Amino acid sequence: MRERLRWPTTIEADPEGDRGEKEEAMSHIILDGAVLGMAGVALAQERAYEWGCGWHPMWGVWGVGMMLMMLGFWAVVIVGLVLGIRWLARAGGEPKSDRALEILRQKYAQGDISREEFEVRRRDLS
Repeated sequence: MRERLRWPTTIEADPEGDRGEKEEAMSHIILDGAVLGMAGVALAQERAYEWGCGWHPMWGVWGVGMMLMMLGFWAVVIVGLVLGIRWLARAGGEPKSDRALEILRQKYAQGDISREEFEVRRRDLS
């Protein structure tokens, strides 16, 4: 007759501290897998750009293109700032005087031209 299997109801400690062969083999498999896994991670971090001539991929055409785009961006920013500052500086200054109108006023003030002639020429200049 077959013997009936029983589940253990308590966990018995190993008084000598020995583990069974199965447990020891399993711990070696887990430890070896962890060590090999860490080695695999370290090998996976190898730099792929060292396959060819040793240049980083960004030193090629893409790198030059990105560098030119960055230089273009900063050139636009700097030119925009300079033009904006010049525009603000000019807007705050006094308006330019019209040299021809000044001469016309001087002639009128000296009496060289009449009031009607001054008004006609001033309208022409304005």
